[in-house]
Amino acid sequence: MAHVSNEKFFNGSIHLGDHIASIYQNKEQQFKILLPFFVDGLKLNQKCVYVYDENTKEEIIKEFEKAGVEISLYLKSGQLELFESREMYLDEGIFQPEKMIEKIEALEKRAFEGGVEKWEYH
Repeated sequence: MAHVSNEKFFNGSIHLGDHIASIYQNKEQQFKILLPFFVDGLKLNQKCVYVYDENTKEEIIKEFEKAGVEISLYLKSGQLELFESREMYLDEGIFQPEKMIEKIEALEKRAFEGGVEKWEYH
């Protein structure tokens, strides 16, 4: 079960457990919202999972690096994991909610076994 606290992100405007629905016109706008959210979580030793669709893994890594985030350290430690949406949501080419939930539960288990203090999935 995820641990929920009163921690605040984005200067107190977003709390742990809140949902962000961002509307953007380009990648610059997308990452302007996305990066601070992930950086806050990484600094708080939270497990961070980024499921991407329209970006590539390489583009995501480049954007984190451009923002001064040593993403390779977080990826290597497993604190940050990147998954292509098809990998996370489509098992054998079809959406199977039970399989997706199993994957998320496995991520959560690995997170706590790895020593992260909190778990949040987005």
